[in-house]
Amino acid sequence: MRNLFSGKPPWGQSDCPLTKRAKKACSWAEMRYRRLKRRGFSCIILYRTFGVESGETERDNRKESVLLMEFVKSREIFAKTVQLIPGGVNSPARAFGAVGGNPLVIGRGCGSKIYDADGNRFIDYVLSWGPLIAGHAHPAVIEAVQKAVSDGLGFGAPTRGETEIADLIIATTPSIEMVRLVSSGTEATSTAIRLARGYTGRDKIVKFRGCYHGHVDSLLVAAGSAAATFGVPNSPGVTAG
Repeated sequence: MRNLFSGKPPWGQSDCPLTKRAKKACSWAEMRYRRLKRRGFSCIILYRTFGVESGETERDNRKESVLLMEFVKSREIFAKTVQLIPGGVNSPARAFGAVGGNPLVIGRGCGSKIYDADGNRFIDYVLSWGPLIAGHAHPAVIEAVQKAVSDGLGFGAPTRGETEIADLIIATTPSIEMVRLVSSGTEATSTAIRLARGYTGRDKIVKFRGCYHGHVDSLLVAAGSAAATFGVPNSPGVTAG
């Protein structure tokens, strides 16, 4: 919880009437926060300051609002999930172990925004770790996915679509001569290492300490953020050496 109105206010004068009103609103929100915490609710308070409209005076049009977010449903769902999935997440990078609290349970997304199980709205800076460059639920993407799904979900055999996307990747990236399509980053790094070792006849690879390069034994040494979430420098279960 962070009070943006402690100390010198952003618009200068501590005796500004608007500043006093903002502090009063914040005091109410903090009181509400403490009551919810005593009742066992998980919540967070965010303070928002809105700027001045063009052509209007600063004092008349500075607006402050206090936004109270509650994460009751996320907490309830996560409490059940930890009984079914180790750690309550399917990737350590999604856990909140390093920062405290419980992960948000996301219900839906639209454009640049995501909404959790409690209906709270957030700007999504993750975008599924990169692939959602068009945002969530883009109409053109939905239409293309629906068309593809109507022809079948999977075949375990070559398809025209994979040929078309491989051709597109090679055409737009001059350094790529051929491409192998996989389903995850872990598959990509493990395949690249196997290919490099087979071609060069060498066994050793270079890995960046503290960085995550996939869920492969040889890459989980000093794995960085995902391992650090659980407070361990390396991943237990990886063969020594």
